[in-house]
Amino acid sequence: MEIGIIANPKAGKGWRELEAVHRFAAKQGITIIVTNHISEISRALIKLLKEKNVKILLVYGGDGTLQKVIDILIFEKARGAIRELPLIISLGGGTMLAVHRWLGWKRRPISIIKKITRTPIAHLPRRKLRPLQIHFTNEQGQEETRYGFIFNLGAIARIIERYSSEGSSFGNAVKHTVLGISAGIAGFPLSHKRMISQFNARMLADDKEIEQSQPLTIICSVTESLLFGAAPFKSQRESNQFYAICYEKTATKIAFLIPLLMRGTFVPPTSKFFNEPVFSFEVVPESEQMFNLDGEVFYVKKKTKIRVELGPEIEFIPAFRKR
Repeated sequence: MEIGIIANPKAGKGWRELEAVHRFAAKQGITIIVTNHISEISRALIKLLKEKNVKILLVYGGDGTLQKVIDILIFEKARGAIRELPLIISLGGGTMLAVHRWLGWKRRPISIIKKITRTPIAHLPRRKLRPLQIHFTNEQGQEETRYGFIFNLGAIARIIERYSSEGSSFGNAVKHTVLGISAGIAGFPLSHKRMISQFNARMLADDKEIEQSQPLTIICSVTESLLFGAAPFKSQRESNQFYAICYEKTATKIAFLIPLLMRGTFVPPTSKFFNEPVFSFEVVPESEQMFNLDGEVFYVKKKTKIRVELGPEIEFIPAFRKR
């Protein structure tokens, strides 16, 4: 079984968890490449897939690391640098693990790798997934396409950018989420009140205009669950759709509904609460120049279109079902 590991030591628990994985990989003769910068990931992936003939790629890190890996893999395959995409396994080890947990994994990274190496490749479970494909114009006016799992624009993206700037830790994520909710309910602290304002934009779902012009936040996702166990989507998507949320209400009104909205328990039946599976979603924001994809920040040219669709299919190995 040709297994390779790509690891981000700066993710979450860092070396505490990675040391055990490194020792096990050395004993098993598994190639592990530790990358310290995004510029190293592309070369590392090509080395694993072409030189080492890796068929199963284990990714140590959080949602952001996983996003970078699939983004680069799709790009390298499109330009012919690699022939086929490997099977991908999320080992965890990072801070934000929405995709990791959605795939059913709850074990520690070392437990996952041991389970994988003891299982014949024919017996590994498979889960096909098409990530989001985000097409936009960057700050320099160049067209870009990125791939990932959870897209945010507006209030949530601003809060994620804030806690990421202080260090992507679970504690920071909880702190700024709580402060954001507090600002919505009580108007305090002022630093977070400024982050949860509505913005002007034109939106289309499946190329039909949405009856909103000042959304608070926009979420697109291929996963049913998000961070902190939130599962805000009210309807089940088809295999060729993704989830989309666009709420045009003040942060104060949304804050009081959070217990219901987080589980999709109740979504007010008005055009101000768009919550549907879609084939495509498009937004042209007037002032927002930043969106978030799996915890990673991307900057866009002002007043240009951001289009979200589904990208090419990738195979993941989810958690084993209990017998």
